[in-house]
Amino acid sequence: MKHHLTAALGIILVGVTCLSAELALKTADAQDKLKAGALLVDVRTAEEYQSKHLPGAVNIPVDNIKSGITNHSPDKSRVILLHCQSGGRSSRAQPMLRALGYTNAFNIGSYKQAEAVATATTGSKTK
Repeated sequence: MKHHLTAALGIILVGVTCLSAELALKTADAQDKLKAGALLVDVRTAEEYQSKHLPGAVNIPVDNIKSGITNHSPDKSRVILLHCQSGGRSSRAQPMLRALGYTNAFNIGSYKQAEAVATATTGSKTK
């Protein structure tokens, strides 16, 4: 019984990892999308955003993503690149946006990953 449970958990973890990989974007792809006009959304708290944020990023805390996204992007086909401190909150925000009909919402992960995307695109560092 224990072996079956371990095997089932392994299968679930592989499935989740594959799903996350499909929904995540490689740095080069995210850079291309940002250059083409994607909206960079920081889903951290307002306090975290105020302490430092990336140039051009808008702040919509993950708990407000459903109500706040339309203020920044009423166009549901616009590419939206999500990030937070570690990638956890942005991975929660992505399916929320997809459920609202935002078909091009992508999680680019942690602040460090988003900084690599934004810095290569704009040449600017954190504010």
